[in-house]
Amino acid sequence: PTWRAKAAFTVMAAALIGTAATMMAAGAKGVWYPAGVGSWFKMDLGSRIVTVLHAGVVAALACGLAFGLGWLMLCVGGRSTERMIMLHFPHAKALLMIEPMLSKMCLPVAGALLGATFIGWLWPNEAEQPPSGAAYMRKQVDPF
Repeated sequence: PTWRAKAAFTVMAAALIGTAATMMAAGAKGVWYPAGVGSWFKMDLGSRIVTVLHAGVVAALACGLAFGLGWLMLCVGGRSTERMIMLHFPHAKALLMIEPMLSKMCLPVAGALLGATFIGWLWPNEAEQPPSGAAYMRKQVDPF
């Protein structure tokens, strides 16, 4: 494989890991908050603290899951590469370059997923956002 194929594999593996962990976090949000997180303006302090704690726990679990999936892919890829080398597959030694590239991507992908999951978890429900802009002003000003 060329360096482009190795880089493409690494990027696609990182995208797969991030997508899998994001979907699991979104599923957890659907279980805990089926209607979405309520508006911050309508929550009391206790509800806000619990929502932030839930977001932190889920973001940490998603980060750990992404990091673990990345290292699992490294282990499986390394073992399959070793077997391909023993069976004398052509270009099998070039696959050994994928492991260092993917291992360098595991922590940044997990960190980015941590932030994205935390923000995505705290995103309010679209229907309950406070009114703003010209439409809000039109409703408040009564010309009569």
